Amino acid sequence: IVAFIGAFTTQNDFPTLLALAERLRSRPDVLVVLVGGGAQESLVTARLAQGDLPNLRWLGWLEYEQLPGAWAAADVCLLALRDHPLYAGTVPAKYFEAMASGVPIAAAANGVAADLAHTSGAGFAVPAGDVDGLARIVERLLDDAAVYASAADAGRAYAEAHFDPARVTAAYEALLMQAMRR
Repeated sequence: IVAFIGAFTTQNDFPTLLALAERLRSRPDVLVVLVGGGAQESLVTARLAQGDLPNLRWLGWLEYEQLPGAWAAADVCLLALRDHPLYAGTVPAKYFEAMASGVPIAAAANGVAADLAHTSGAGFAVPAGDVDGLARIVERLLDDAAVYASAADAGRAYAEAHFDPARVTAAYEALLMQAMRR
């Protein structure tokens, strides 16, 4: 299961995600699962209505309590951000959830999201809109157990080192205290 879990906001490149499902259609071992909803639902429902992507599923919104189960079921986290300067500084929450869950990341994005996939070791990124490159990442993660394990372990370790709630809270509190002293 390669999964997009999150809001279908306009920053996300659903044409790329849907083209990825089309590109991976010949692999019966790969299921593209979209979890969530929002502004781009109509793109998803229109593509599903064509009936030619048996490897594509849309589950709609899940309750918050169901998200850990969704991440446990996912083999790869999908991210595709539109190519726009505004989104170059965007790192969606799904990154942190995937890393903490030990789910490797396959991203088609520019800027910080691409950099984080590389520097954390949690996955791989290609430029925004690169469907073939995104498919190669997914296939590499699914077909090479060593690469998969390395990305999963690195993401989990990175999340523990950098996104621990107690550490983040303490750092944020220190920042606020510093700002109050000015």
